[in-house]
Amino acid sequence: MKPYYKLTDSEYLVWLNNFINVVNANNTILNLTVGQIDDLNDQRTALQAKINARIAAEETLRAAVVAQQMARDDSQEDIAFYNKSFRVIPNMTDDLLEQLGLTVSEGASSPPPNTPLDLVAQGFSNDLNVLKWKRNENKPNTIFFIECKSGMSDGGMTSEWMQVGATSKTSFEHRIEKAGEQCIYRVYASRNDLTSPYSNEAVVYLQS
Repeated sequence: MKPYYKLTDSEYLVWLNNFINVVNANNTILNLTVGQIDDLNDQRTALQAKINARIAAEETLRAAVVAQQMARDDSQEDIAFYNKSFRVIPNMTDDLLEQLGLTVSEGASSPPPNTPLDLVAQGFSNDLNVLKWKRNENKPNTIFFIECKSGMSDGGMTSEWMQVGATSKTSFEHRIEKAGEQCIYRVYASRNDLTSPYSNEAVVYLQS
């Protein structure tokens, strides 16, 4: 058994509870005064309150750390999107990129992004198609470009592949004009001016 002064706070509280119980059961021998026993009880109550407060503070801190990381992740996803978008502006200069705090050279030697996986699409009656896919270990600064080819429900396609959006997230909502229209989607990833192969194609028929 460890001596009481080497116990953790929680262990010491258990030890103190036992100490007080034994004192109360044997006080005819130990001969502590009522005031001394009251002091012991007050100390136990105070220690228990401080331990509870510390546990609550730790839980609050853990929640705050998680919330902080989520806030940063959300911000960095948007910045990654802007970073990619700004670089394709025709009159963008290295000086402006430096003023924004963005790296002028993204490092062409870096490997290309991975192919987005398991693209699925679902159509809803409000003329909205919802797409989801897996990131496939792509870095947070990866931008996913969504392409669509549309046509009639009989299978006859009326358009070529067209880019309908870009996002740093792994989901996208595409609003179309005609209920019952067939849409085929595919997604590719882009980072540092390098692109991945296309994902699988996902077909959806918007409900009429």
